[in-house]
This record gives sequence, C-alpha cells and structure tokens, in this order.
Amino acid sequence: MRNRAIVRTLVAAVFGLAAQGAAAQENFARLTFGQFDVDSGLSDRSVASLYVQQSVSPATDLQFELATQSREEDASYLSAGAKTEVGNGVSLNFSIAGSDSDQGIYPERMIGAGVEYVAPAETGLVYRLETTYAEYGNDTESTALTGEVVRFFPAFEDGSYLVGQLGGTAVLTDPGGETGGEFKTALTYVMPSKWSVGLSASTGTIGYEAFTGVPVRNDFVALRPFATWQVSETTEVILNTEFVDTDAYDITGVSIGLKVGL
Repeated sequence: MRNRAIVRTLVAAVFGLAAQGAAAQENFARLTFGQFDVDSGLSDRSVASLYVQQSVSPATDLQFELATQSREEDASYLSAGAKTEVGNGVSLNFSIAGSDSDQGIYPERMIGAGVEYVAPAETGLVYRLETTYAEYGNDTESTALTGEVVRFFPAFEDGSYLVGQLGGTAVLTDPGGETGGEFKTALTYVMPSKWSVGLSASTGTIGYEAFTGVPVRNDFVALRPFATWQVSETTEVILNTEFVDTDAYDITGVSIGLKVGL
C-alpha cells in the first residue's frame, strides 16, 4: 500500500468521489456544493454537504457528514461513523444516520457496517464489503450489500500511477420485494501532490424512487468524469460531473468541493 491516507481517501464511499488521491490527509474537512438538472417534469436538485474525518488514534478515525438537498422536498441528513484497523490489513467500520425527510429523498434512519482488507503491498489491492439497512419516511425499507475491489497499479517513471476500481451493489426494497442493483467501474490517473483525473461508469436498476414513494424498476447507465487539483499542501479542489440516463428521466449535473487538511 502506498500509504494509509491515500487508500482511505480513494475507497471512501464506494465511488462517491472516486479518486481524490492528489492530496490525501487523514484529518480533513470537505465542503461540497452541487446542482443537478432532471428532465421529465421532475424537480431539479441542489445539494450541499460537509464531511469531516478526524483520527482519534493511530488506528481509528471518526467520520461525520451533514448534507442538505432541495428537490421534491427540502431535507437534511446527518451521519456519524468510525473506522478502526484491527490488524493484518483488516479494518472495520460502523455508521448510523438519520434525516428529517418525509418523502424519502434521504433515509429516515440508517445503519451500516463493513470490512476492508488491504492486501500485501506488492499486490496493490484493497477489498471492501459493506451492508446497510435503511428506513424511509413513507414506510419503505431497504437492505443493501456492496462490494468493491481497488487496484493500485505500479508507478510510472515520473511517479504517477493508475488506480482501478470495480464494484457492485444489490438493494432489496420492502414492501414490494423489488431488487435494485448497480455495477460500477472507475479508472483514475494520479499525479501525486498535483492533480488527478478519472472516469467512473455504472449501469443497473433503481429499485426505489423518492418521487414515487414505492418500489419501482428503472434501468440506468451513468458516466461521471472527475478531477482534482492540489492548490497547496493541505488544500484540494474537487470537480465531479454526472450524466445519468434512466428509463424514466435523465440527470446532468456538476458538483465542486473544497477539501482542507485539519
């Protein structure tokens, strides 16, 4: 493993921000704003979030996130979690979350747990497995299982390197028993301490939609180009774009984030 901080940054949130490897701090705050346009008569989406990670020991990090979203309704979301290394490359994580959403754009309550294994350095591999259970304000429940493999490829002569990611999620929604799923892949080119650029792609089926409030079946494909720029030793700018084509609607949008080491 190149270092603990880079791995933790790259594999956070399963492609949520697929590769922020240019400036990886273990203690940091990340502020993000995004605007997403949705067609088919649905509400556009404005989002904002603040994510903080703080180490409390050499092996344990605490993680907090506050997010807000304006679309079919205005709602806020708060989560707290911890990740700890237990030895031999294995880390365990646990999180809880809640929101004031009535229409289901965020889960009303959520609990999650996962495990990460960092293989011996010569392999360049990281494995992750996570499960979550969520309850929504419209009496819908979902259970998700997510797996991911990350591969750090050997460095080029100038010190840059590639990072590949491959993962998938299965989501069972109740009532209705509808199963959603997603297959994801990403490739990132990282120039350490300078910048990174990459592309993630995914396809699958959405099994729950907030604007319907009931289980659905909505197939989709998505492309998400992203880039990061390290503007100082502790500060990084993150740009993410999104293009999603579903059977029911399309989404295009952009988010920009500022990550600062603490």
